[in-house]
Amino acid sequence: MKDQKTPKHDPAPENDQEAGRGSSIYALLATWVAKRSRLDAEYEKLKCLFDASPECSPVKAMFDLFSEYTDVLSRLLDDQEGWLEWYSWENENGAKKLKAKASNWNESRPIVTPYDLADLIANAEVMHPETKP
Repeated sequence: MKDQKTPKHDPAPENDQEAGRGSSIYALLATWVAKRSRLDAEYEKLKCLFDASPECSPVKAMFDLFSEYTDVLSRLLDDQEGWLEWYSWENENGAKKLKAKASNWNESRPIVTPYDLADLIANAEVMHPETKP
């Protein structure tokens, strides 16, 4: 049987606590992505049934609520670079397969799945000024 290697961008967790954190972050992001997909599907139904525009009050309320959800999740995950917003809107939940580069990666990678997004956020290092003793 071939030895299955973990991809370069998918480092194995160093301990059980890190493994649990990674899986819980992935679960949060997978749920968030599913909610966005459901939001899009329901909006399509409203467009077909009522010719609803994005500025229509019920539709706007739905998207505003999702934006608040995204903001809260970004804060919880310390997503200081705004990768959740980028993934959801610009990368269309990974459908566009756009590439992004975390500060400590050597090259850009396609960000397609919630797992890719979790890896990107985990590897984004925001520079903080050093504090003097």
